[in-house]
Amino acid sequence: MTWSVVRRGLRAALFAAVSLIGYVAVFFGPGAACADTLLANIEFDYSRAESKTRNGGVETGRSDVQGFTQRYRLTFDKSLYPSLVVRGGGLFEKADTSVEAGGNEADSTATRINPYVELAMGNPLYNATIGYNHQEFKQQSGNDSSKLIRDSYTALAAWRPVKLPELTVTYTHYDNHDPARTSLDTIDDIVTIASRYQPTKSLDLFYTGNWEEVEDRLRDAKTESVTNSGRVTYDDNFLKNRLFLHTNYNVTNQRIKTSATTGSVVTTPFRAVEGLFALDDSPLDGVLTSVPALIDGNLTTPAATATAPAGIDIGLPALSDPNRLVPRNMGNFLSPAGADVNGLWVWVGRSLTPEVAGSFRWAVYVSPDGLVWTLWQAALPASFEPFENRFNIQFPRVLTRYVKVVVDPLAGTVPGALLSSPILVTELQAYLTLSAEQITGESNLTTHQVNVAARAQLLDKPALFYDFTLYYTTNQPNPVSSTFISNGLSLTHKLNPWLTGSAQVGRDDENGPAGNLTRYRYSVSFNATPIPTIYQSAVFSGSNETAEVATQAGTMIGTGTFKRVRNSIFLTNRATLYRGINVFLNGGASWTSLDNGVWVTSYTANFGVELTPNDTMTWSFFGSEEKTERGGGDLPDSTSSTKQVRASVSWNPLPTMGMFASAAVVNNMDTGSITVYNWSLNWSPFREGTLQMIFAYNETLRPDDDGYDRVLTPSLRWEVRRGTFLDLSYTHIQSKTFSQETENSVYSANFNANF
Repeated sequence: MTWSVVRRGLRAALFAAVSLIGYVAVFFGPGAACADTLLANIEFDYSRAESKTRNGGVETGRSDVQGFTQRYRLTFDKSLYPSLVVRGGGLFEKADTSVEAGGNEADSTATRINPYVELAMGNPLYNATIGYNHQEFKQQSGNDSSKLIRDSYTALAAWRPVKLPELTVTYTHYDNHDPARTSLDTIDDIVTIASRYQPTKSLDLFYTGNWEEVEDRLRDAKTESVTNSGRVTYDDNFLKNRLFLHTNYNVTNQRIKTSATTGSVVTTPFRAVEGLFALDDSPLDGVLTSVPALIDGNLTTPAATATAPAGIDIGLPALSDPNRLVPRNMGNFLSPAGADVNGLWVWVGRSLTPEVAGSFRWAVYVSPDGLVWTLWQAALPASFEPFENRFNIQFPRVLTRYVKVVVDPLAGTVPGALLSSPILVTELQAYLTLSAEQITGESNLTTHQVNVAARAQLLDKPALFYDFTLYYTTNQPNPVSSTFISNGLSLTHKLNPWLTGSAQVGRDDENGPAGNLTRYRYSVSFNATPIPTIYQSAVFSGSNETAEVATQAGTMIGTGTFKRVRNSIFLTNRATLYRGINVFLNGGASWTSLDNGVWVTSYTANFGVELTPNDTMTWSFFGSEEKTERGGGDLPDSTSSTKQVRASVSWNPLPTMGMFASAAVVNNMDTGSITVYNWSLNWSPFREGTLQMIFAYNETLRPDDDGYDRVLTPSLRWEVRRGTFLDLSYTHIQSKTFSQETENSVYSANFNANF
């Protein structure tokens, strides 16, 4: 392995640093009009990962991956006049990577450049801005190179008079192209007018108009869309706050004119009703958990879930992660009426090398009910769009209510896997791509939406409420409408000073082009606090659904009539037995059955004890079991279960020192049993904490295949001064199975300075 990647990076780093210093000296040094705020950041990151693989004691594979990344950021703002400010900055990032594997060596370079400037003026009554943003992404691997450029211009004017309608006008121009304009050449112009007026506290009026023209010059395709949308919202309370009413009416008209030559395509994104996620190795059945962050339009923040609070990670999982081999299921509930789609975009929070991006295999599943799934497209690789940091997954067109993509986490055998992790998913969106022959011409669509929500308090003791919800939508000129009506009663009553009971019953009716659905739902719960240190609860809930689904060939909306019954019960117990002694015991079960004989039964139970003998030490003991049985219909009977027992202790003998140790045994019916040991030491020798040393060790034993995983990680952080620090770390990983041994060593250094 040569050090050419480091030498190239250091030369570029020196040039960029000198340029940055010169820029600051010329424009913001003595004799120049100094900026009100000037911030600069320099970051250097070097990593090296060595990997060896042995089979039967004979070396069968070796790889060596080196990476050097440099980033330079500059931001400033300057007040030219009391109400006039100029803001600007830029980013320069260059990542050099060298991969040596199987006797072959490949070098790649990825460069990002992003200067921007904005001129803004305004006061509480009005404001206006104009701005320019230039982005370049260049990637070179061997003799192959590509470069994408995006120039964007923005202008905004806003007027906010008191007690009068607010008005905002925005213009944006995007020019996306490669240097020769031979592989990419698109122009996107957008004009938006928005106005809001609130004549009374209860009445809110909103209007938005949008004109957009997208031109693909290479394919001689142009799409012009004009959208006008109005919304009226009314909220108020009546009868001394015993009746709450919320209503809104939306009307949207969209005219789209498309002109294109043969061979052109137009892609239309679809906004889903709900984002979904699950860790599930049985993708043909099972309900996914709601994840609103998957469809919130935020393309940079990881989509956190209850099972993945740090975000949905498809990167290389930690060896101590019990779910490291479980596929990631990510989906969309598109619409009760279903939607035509033939693609999915999956955004991630970082750029990826071609080797890493191309290693993923994406399988697509569709479902009419979100419980029973059908494989629509087998696992295939997907293209990765570096300018957007997203995967583009294409599949045959389908009309469906639910769609999901299933992918395995990144394998450790992929070159650069350690350096590219974590890979956190930020957004998931379905879309429909049609050819020019299918959409050329002009279309006109008007949508009316009515939403009414009301809650009335019928009794004070017990507290009895009636809830009503109506959602109605219809489209013109082709009359397609759908209706959702919900009626329900909810009751809450304090049976005695320490016991509260509640109950709910309701009926939901959905009618649309895909068919009709009737759902009866019910729940009963009790919450008890017999003494202040004890809490108990019991919840029983369920639903009974009957759907009459319209038959439509070639779709996954479903056909005929189906029935589904769901019931569940869950018990919670928490207690503080004595100061510093806390215990809990929880458990529950759920049952789901369909009229075709398919059934799913799940059980869960967990317990724990936490002991805090003093302010410096905490002992924890935890155990859990999850079991799922499924079968019936055309599904073979199957059972999966996971049992886990864990114990841990944390001790802080000194304000600058912390210790942690844990041991866990996890038994999975499908993957076998593992034993996991962890311990770590954190020490800051100086009172100010400018130097921090961490030593961590993890060991996972797998008796089923006589294997183990061992991870040793010493690291150091030195805060040179406020805002400037140096991180050094070394990770050594050993993994052994019955037939194979792997050894990985990762060295990394990161220097970050803020000025």
